[in-house]
Amino acid sequence: MSDSDTNSPTPQEVIEETSDNSASPEKGEAGEKKVLETDHRDRDGDVRDDHHGKEEEGVVRDIIMWRRRKVSGVLVAVATVLWVMLEIYSFNFLPLASYTAMGTMVGMTVPVIYVKKEEQIKAYGERVRQQATRLYTKFDDKVLSKFKSKEEMKQKKVE
Repeated sequence: MSDSDTNSPTPQEVIEETSDNSASPEKGEAGEKKVLETDHRDRDGDVRDDHHGKEEEGVVRDIIMWRRRKVSGVLVAVATVLWVMLEIYSFNFLPLASYTAMGTMVGMTVPVIYVKKEEQIKAYGERVRQQATRLYTKFDDKVLSKFKSKEEMKQKKVE
């Protein structure tokens, strides 16, 4: 921050100064309107300045300066993956963006559906597991058992 930023008046001081000097020719309707545009109130009704006292102000600076290492690392990783996909694998941007949008939608809807239909999904999964077990048992009896019996015969001949 420069020295001029630390000495700048608060919005309340600007409003009070404008109301005291409202008759002066330099400050007309435009000057008052400009002051009112910068007059923002928070939830409590207090006047706040957009450039001072906001937590969000330093987020980008923190990411760039690597003070938020996880976020900075994720951004570098995402940028690297995008570069690899676009330059090395010659992906086009639009298909890549659509795949990303589809992946985001699936990632956001599947957990919601699972929470709502958890019992039905578990019951269906159990039926699929039972059916797979039955099919494996049949395959084992008809195909794998022949290989096992041939191996047993070879072992008996070796003895």
